Amino acid sequence: MQGFINALDWPARQALTFRLAGDRAVLDNVIALNSITFNLCRLIGPAIGGFLIAAWGPGVVFALDALSYLAVLAALAAVRLTPQTKRPKTAHPLAELRDGARYAWGHPTIRRVLCVVPMIGLAGFAHTILAPVFARDLFGGDARTLGFLLSATGAGSLLAGVGLSVRRSTAGLAKVVVWGALIGGAGLAVMASHSSLFLALLCYGAAGGGAALVMVPSNTILQSSVDDDKRGRVMALFTMAQSLYPLGSLMIGAMAEAAGPKVAVAVCGAVCMTTAVVFWQASGRSAEQNSG
Repeated sequence: MQGFINALDWPARQALTFRLAGDRAVLDNVIALNSITFNLCRLIGPAIGGFLIAAWGPGVVFALDALSYLAVLAALAAVRLTPQTKRPKTAHPLAELRDGARYAWGHPTIRRVLCVVPMIGLAGFAHTILAPVFARDLFGGDARTLGFLLSATGAGSLLAGVGLSVRRSTAGLAKVVVWGALIGGAGLAVMASHSSLFLALLCYGAAGGGAALVMVPSNTILQSSVDDDKRGRVMALFTMAQSLYPLGSLMIGAMAEAAGPKVAVAVCGAVCMTTAVVFWQASGRSAEQNSG
């Protein structure tokens, strides 16, 4: 049910971000600030949640999470936007979906982003998927240890978001995506070769920061490149690309069960770094074609 709700919520939220920004010149800053607020909660929430679960059990935490949505509803009710002129419906929804997919595939920049994001969605979050295994089996910890690991992920993402929020333009975002995939992949690879909790916290921070450096600039690149009448459909495709996380969870869990969690995160780290190289080469070829 939560997945069905997200399928409706996320594309609408992404399209709403552009309208709230109101100016393409500040769009990347707005998206980065949105990432900061999200990852600040990821930094604080798991640590608090770990102690609450240890003290009162998960039921209390789920109840608090449900109550927190009242603040979300209040914020949405307070949003005021200038009404848009509705675009007349000229085709069947499935035909419009097909047109949106063709548009995305025919746009080189959008196509590259929509190819790199699912690879990170599949492999780049192995550290969070296997966090309970690392916390319990590798470090002999409990819910509090898990909270610290997830908070380290949030801290890395938060630092990445702060860095992106002070950028003055969207120039060079493709390089940021490459560096993000490399940093995240390296964090996973190092995590697979050591058993120190302190080093694991650093690796979790690197993996979280790397993922943010891929997803946030990718969002900005798409929002800045897409035509307004295709925005909703393209952002829906972006959401689908991000939403391969559940499939990645299944694959990474099976790999960890068969070969061990360290092997699983090592393979995922290699996938992320390979994705970075391929994306950079594709971006370079496109730049050469445009200059020619």
